[in-house]
Amino acid sequence: MSGQNYFVTMKWGSATLGGTRDAFTATHINNIQTMLEKTQSQPFKLFCLTDTPEGLDDAVEYIPLPDSVKQMIRGAQGNFAKL
Repeated sequence: MSGQNYFVTMKWGSATLGGTRDAFTATHINNIQTMLEKTQSQPFKLFCLTDTPEGLDDAVEYIPLPDSVKQMIRGAQGNFAKL
């Protein structure tokens, strides 16, 4: 099979939305990129949904969170709202 594979992750944490710490950092996302580079035999692209792209590897393409999603996250309890 040929073509490109796509992977999507989300960088989240309470610090970006008014809390005190990030649970999932740029280091975690960059580690995913490195693991994919080591394990994928086909071309791939890693996308990261986040409102804080600072520190992400240049190979990771970030997708900014829409304001409506940020408002929903702030109003919900727990991490599942972010998913």
